Amino acid sequence: MAPRAPERCERLEEYAAYLVVDHFGDLVLLHNDDNLAGGEVDYLIVEDDDVVGALEIGRNTSHIRRPRDMSFPAPVLDHSWDLTCSLDVAPSWNELEKAVVPVLQRMEIGGRTAGGPWRGSSRQSDRELAALHVLNAEVGSTVPPGSTPTVRIKVAWGDAPLLGPRTPLTQLEQWLAKPGDDQAGVCAKLRATGLAERHVFVWTDMFTTDGAGRWLDELPDRNPDLPAEVTHVWLASATTGWSWAPGRGWCHIPHLDAARRIAENAVYPR
Repeated sequence: MAPRAPERCERLEEYAAYLVVDHFGDLVLLHNDDNLAGGEVDYLIVEDDDVVGALEIGRNTSHIRRPRDMSFPAPVLDHSWDLTCSLDVAPSWNELEKAVVPVLQRMEIGGRTAGGPWRGSSRQSDRELAALHVLNAEVGSTVPPGSTPTVRIKVAWGDAPLLGPRTPLTQLEQWLAKPGDDQAGVCAKLRATGLAERHVFVWTDMFTTDGAGRWLDELPDRNPDLPAEVTHVWLASATTGWSWAPGRGWCHIPHLDAARRIAENAVYPR
């Protein structure tokens, strides 16, 4: 059966969570939020026509847009270059384009065809590349006669230090414990319902501290430390996630990628 369409005041991240929990999951949700500050919980959980719980949606993600591999023409160079950069370069694409070309020019003048901290060299150009978060630079394929050299950039997704499945669980606990407006609103709304089941669904990603969203394949080996207002928790990135319930423990969230695709292609009423 096809999922229902988004309702008025239902945002993409809320609708995606609805699809995960209701359409692909075992709970029946009723959209309840009017998007007003201090308003109602996002969803009510219904069982046999009775309201038995509530669900609030949160987001613990960075404000950085997902960096994409990119390229730009560099007519002042003699060769095309392939660069591998760390995630830290993402907020400064424009600065990188301006700053890296002179470094590559000097490398060409010196006859170098590769450099960067991954190669273990301590030359001036390698230090400059490291300061720009360029991990590796090497001459690419031969430039055809009459064409413009190009600098191609790829992001090294595995570069950030990662600490295993304890990382996203710890981040989830820390996010819920922070006195921020989002967290306070989530807890206040759940507390006000007085319902026995009070669920929180938190979206994360690979850009949060330590790349938490990349460690959701392996389940944690302990129960979460939750605020009194929260009895059940869901943690999800774009394609993988966990849910935890008392007595049941942790399990993987299925069909996250399908839910995200449906939500991203849906039409949202104003």
